[in-house]
Amino acid sequence: MAIGVTPKETRLLVSSEFPTGLSWLLNILLDMGVCVHRSSAAEFWLPRENGVQLNPLHEEVQRWLPSLNSEETYHFAEPVTFQWNHAWPSPELTAQPILFYNRCGFDAVYSQYKRRGAGFRFLTYLNSPHCTKAVQFPTLLNLSPQDTWAVYCLLWKRLAPAGSQWIRFEDMRASPHESVVQVLEFQGLKRSREQLEAAIEASTFEKAKATEERYLTQNPDGDRARMTRGGKVAEWKETFGPREKACFAGLPAAALKEFGYHKEFLEVGASDAPAQASWLSAAIDDLRSGGKSAEDIAAMPLSNQSPADALARGQILASLDWVSQIAAKEGPARNPAFYRRLTAEMIDLSRHLSLRPLNLINFASALLARGHQQQARLVLGEYMAGSQPFFAEALQLGELWAKLGEKKQSRKWYQTAGSLLDGENGARLYAWHLIERKEYAGARVFLAAAKKFGWTHLMARSFLRRLKAV
Repeated sequence: MAIGVTPKETRLLVSSEFPTGLSWLLNILLDMGVCVHRSSAAEFWLPRENGVQLNPLHEEVQRWLPSLNSEETYHFAEPVTFQWNHAWPSPELTAQPILFYNRCGFDAVYSQYKRRGAGFRFLTYLNSPHCTKAVQFPTLLNLSPQDTWAVYCLLWKRLAPAGSQWIRFEDMRASPHESVVQVLEFQGLKRSREQLEAAIEASTFEKAKATEERYLTQNPDGDRARMTRGGKVAEWKETFGPREKACFAGLPAAALKEFGYHKEFLEVGASDAPAQASWLSAAIDDLRSGGKSAEDIAAMPLSNQSPADALARGQILASLDWVSQIAAKEGPARNPAFYRRLTAEMIDLSRHLSLRPLNLINFASALLARGHQQQARLVLGEYMAGSQPFFAEALQLGELWAKLGEKKQSRKWYQTAGSLLDGENGARLYAWHLIERKEYAGARVFLAAAKKFGWTHLMARSFLRRLKAV
């Protein structure tokens, strides 16, 4: 690639933010002289006298790529590049065929837990909102890690243009030469078998781990979470029991099957699907065809007030919220056709989410936000019966019932959440969270929970004094 010249063709290499082993593939490509970059090539690589160097703004990627050294000058012969991306589908990113790199959801989610879920049991992590760096508070879609993985993968599967290709980490582990050749051919590139073998040898787990350890030593103030864990295939078999597998029911199971993980799909087992509103499928088809807008569907009068109808409306409204979070502020106006299709697919996926407490909270919250209080109560009353929420779910249920004006129900769920805490720090953290939201009744419950741990921190007492003044 000529120095300082924009590449003639860039292909998108997409994977979820969950650990997929993508850095292994990127390092192999880089070692063979193939240009890879995270942002634009011109911004990621800076021109130098005899080639290009890594932009210091991106030097943290050296942590994952043994073949990358910020002091070294690179010369990429071909004017084609791979840009890796963890973004959600957009009009720009779906303008040309993509290469989607995936990993079994069991292992991807478990690996993320090992990176970021320290201090939480794995089952707690599977029943908490997904967050990149913590699981205490919800971010983005307020979905569990496994549901987030499934929605991301299936949206890309449905919205990627014709000609896109799908590569699995497990296949690459089994046949690295063939998989790398497939990636090269996707961009019209060729390398000799000797070059392939040398690049694979330069990208072993041992070298990646040594590279990360060296980076952490040189950057002691950076993120200490270990990114290089081992890259095992089917690591889930060592850790998953029936309860962990059951957490993948619904949409994650559908994603496992869609991407060819049939053994894992069978491990999840069948789950009882709730009754679906008869009109929802037709409404989704109307949205796909352009016959109705998402707002038209959301405002459709319901023929009755059955739980299934209330649930369907909650799924539609929650999907609208999720699309608005994924899209740029100007997205829908800039490309209405794409976002209509994105919304239709999101609604279709939402109705396949299992009725776990966290998803019911999302549906009921979306109903409440639009003034459908009775339907929110109907969803919670019909589908929450007999469920046993985990901490994050119980906390959100307390907040939701408080907004519905049900003080008794709210206190019940706050007390449930408080009983699930395992230390004063957590009690104080969530008490502060609720004080900031002016949910004082819930904050009092959490400070009462903190009391059983000895009230060892002066801040807990100051919280209590603040509450007494309210």
